[in-house]
Amino acid sequence: MAHPPKNGPPDVGVVGLGHIGLPVALRLLAAGFRVAGNRRRQPPEAFLIAGGRGCATPAQVADSCPVVLTVLASAQALVAVATGEHGLASTSRRDGIWVEMSTVPPTVKRELADALDQQGWRTLDCPIAGAPEQLHAGDAVLLSSGEPDVNDRVGPILRAISPRLSYLGAFGAGMSAKYTEHLMLACHSLVAAEALAFAGSAGLNLAQVHAALKNTIVSSGVFDQRAYRVFDPPDTPATGRLHSLADGLAQLHEFATELLTPTPVLDQALGHLDPRYLDRIDELTVAFYRELTAGPTAQNPDTIQTEQP
Repeated sequence: MAHPPKNGPPDVGVVGLGHIGLPVALRLLAAGFRVAGNRRRQPPEAFLIAGGRGCATPAQVADSCPVVLTVLASAQALVAVATGEHGLASTSRRDGIWVEMSTVPPTVKRELADALDQQGWRTLDCPIAGAPEQLHAGDAVLLSSGEPDVNDRVGPILRAISPRLSYLGAFGAGMSAKYTEHLMLACHSLVAAEALAFAGSAGLNLAQVHAALKNTIVSSGVFDQRAYRVFDPPDTPATGRLHSLADGLAQLHEFATELLTPTPVLDQALGHLDPRYLDRIDELTVAFYRELTAGPTAQNPDTIQTEQP
């Protein structure tokens, strides 16, 4: 775990205490930072029990914290938090640092960063690559981009969230790297789901196939660490996080189109992202597998252990 500076930890604000923002705040609290938080509803009990301080508005967070992190689910939410009523732009502080960690289009981030820049705030684009469980474990990847001295100033804060901090250059490079991560996640998840669907149709035991092929030259991190959920689904309820991932993949596809770069595997993956599963499943590989095996060629249910309806 990273530690705050020896001359005392600064106050850090976290706006957006959802399934990603909450573990961010908890990591900071565990590292000894004083954390003020805000979300549309009351702050989570876990945040308050850990020592977090709730604030009524984003502006109140910025008034009391020289560094503010935003972790939000959509561009609309980010615009409201940054420039809406009682948003960050309403703060009286003129020397703050804003670390924007949401998965939203870089054009939106740039426009909002320009608006805060007029009030003396400096902004990093620093999205997070990783699921909540990776954040809790300190194993998520932070993809920072912006002015190098700003990255250096908030380095101890970001490393308290995860030591896997990468500085990638000019503002916006972070989101480009996050889209790259999304592209790999979607493609590897589809390949893993297709391979297991094929194995099931061939009458193989999926657990045995998975054990035989993981950690080989043909496998991937997604196959090794996530694909088992196809045949051994977790007992946790769906949180709906696939909606956010689906939004991110749509952003990625639009961005790739603007860049005139081909994405044939992503195109296939998007075609198999069935909206019916977004509310009921948290794991992308499982969602793809369910879609691939939902038709008349679906495998015999005796070959796989599945969730009960």
